Amino acid sequence: MGDNWDDKIDYLKSTRDYFWNEDYLEFLIKYVWKINTPIKIIDFGCGYGYLGMKLLPLLPKGSTYTGIDIGKELLQTAEKAFQNSLFEVNFIETDLLDYVPSPEYDLAICQSVLRHIPQYKTILKK
Repeated sequence: MGDNWDDKIDYLKSTRDYFWNEDYLEFLIKYVWKINTPIKIIDFGCGYGYLGMKLLPLLPKGSTYTGIDIGKELLQTAEKAFQNSLFEVNFIETDLLDYVPSPEYDLAICQSVLRHIPQYKTILKK
């Protein structure tokens, strides 16, 4: 797959602060996507779980988040970030090329990961 970003955690954290506007995310959830019941989210290339941190507080109570990434340290950082939260989260360490998708999710997301994967068309087909 693409690069393992374990050694870029500080960079990712410093650049994500201004990546998403929470008001806009709330607008998307309520008025565009019209999510009003709990959903199950899967995040491909989740890194340290940033998008889950932003989405879960805005989603209906009972929503869940699964993050998939190849970076062991990134996932350990994500697990620490969520360890005292009330949210149901799960993190899977695997290469996206090896991951077998499951139809148990309501929303599949990826943020900035496809541009780092040379075989992005293969991933999209999966």
